Amino acid sequence: MVTRTRVDIEAIARLFDTVQHGVAGIRELRALQSDKSLELWLITDDIDIDDERRLYQVGVDLMSDDPSIDFHVLSARYFVPGTNLSALVPADAERLPLK
Repeated sequence: MVTRTRVDIEAIARLFDTVQHGVAGIRELRALQSDKSLELWLITDDIDIDDERRLYQVGVDLMSDDPSIDFHVLSARYFVPGTNLSALVPADAERLPLK
């Protein structure tokens, strides 16, 4: 059984905060944890495809290190303009601070 601590989630938030400095258009990071998994949602504007690939690579690296992590990028690029992407994330997912 995988057990997560608050420090794990904060470390992931810091990782995305670091990545964000090179990628404009990141709106928010949300996380939902259980005893067995950690789900992450990164919500972005319609960002450059190369930046999107960089974000996905961070997620792939996280999932490779810990298969209990599930990572999603919700980019405005793939939705009707004006869609509330935050509403697509489970309501009990915690919003993690990004600077």
